[in-house]
Amino acid sequence: MNRQPGALTWFEDRAAELAGLAMFAMVFCVTIDVIMRYSLYAPLSWSYDLVSMYLLPAIVFLPVALVQRNAHHVNVDILYLRLSPGRQRLAAALSLLCAGGVFSIIGILAGIKGWTSVAADEVVSGPIAWPVWVGPALLAAGTALFLLRCIAGLLAIAAGATPSPGSGTSEDGNMHQEQI
Repeated sequence: MNRQPGALTWFEDRAAELAGLAMFAMVFCVTIDVIMRYSLYAPLSWSYDLVSMYLLPAIVFLPVALVQRNAHHVNVDILYLRLSPGRQRLAAALSLLCAGGVFSIIGILAGIKGWTSVAADEVVSGPIAWPVWVGPALLAAGTALFLLRCIAGLLAIAAGATPSPGSGTSEDGNMHQEQI
């Protein structure tokens, strides 16, 4: 009886929705900036900071756990598909452990940066004093969800789920990849 943790799936879905809203906001902001820059010669002085410090990190890091859940990331599975099911499980578990280790370091460093930025009340100098901690907080939140997804994948493997080449767990809790 493999099931997705309901709360984790809910948070992944909300994070992906926030990433979608950030994408919409980024496209809108850049479009307005381009129009203002080339037609009225008055670019938006704040758009670069908004896009690079807040919107882009949200777009990149918030949906990472959802991508892992659905196994929609890039896979090189030439050797993997030739392994026995037991070795595939081992390879998937090692992949999740390695990814989890790397993302743990990234998340911890982002959390430290965000916390020190809050403590120091850091802001970017410019037309708008954007708080610095928001970008690292988005990165830390995305990596935390990814780590929880890695743990869910490891638990699914331990429970006997069949791993996909991408080691993601699908909506039904089983580890497989959609056929294209």
